[in-house]
Amino acid sequence: MKKNIHLIGAVFATTLFWVVLNEKIELLNIIIGIGISLVALIITRKFILKKPFSETYRFNFLFLVKFYLYLIYKIFSSGFQILPIIIKGEENNTIIDIKTELDNELYIALLANAITLTPGTITVGNTGKNLKVLWINPTTDDSEKAGEIIKGDFERLLIKASKKSF
Repeated sequence: MKKNIHLIGAVFATTLFWVVLNEKIELLNIIIGIGISLVALIITRKFILKKPFSETYRFNFLFLVKFYLYLIYKIFSSGFQILPIIIKGEENNTIIDIKTELDNELYIALLANAITLTPGTITVGNTGKNLKVLWINPTTDDSEKAGEIIKGDFERLLIKASKKSF
């Protein structure tokens, strides 16, 4: 039963993410999200994971809610900042290498995806703890300062969650 609770939590989290990305809170969209989540998680568990799902990924529901809400906030706030720059055609793009303090591949993937989902930045490469990010209108050339700006609270949330065994 305990294994199923972890699977149910994972299905809920991935379905919530699906609904947010599709921007439709409709019954059909939720059912499709549940179906896709179940298929993806079952295939992942059967062919990719070396351990049972419940041992590999432990979900803290409150962390996921906080992370998703912060992600949605950053998507909108960054979008409002970058939109006028793009409309005016004043964008200046650069690719910068940043380093993360995260050790876990899941957390690094979550960080890279959060960076990509935030307007103005796209993670174009990932090698271990190093992320290569396309940044529109950079405010610094210093890799360390850029990392702090780009990663921001996403990395801090993930570090805090990793210490609590998310």
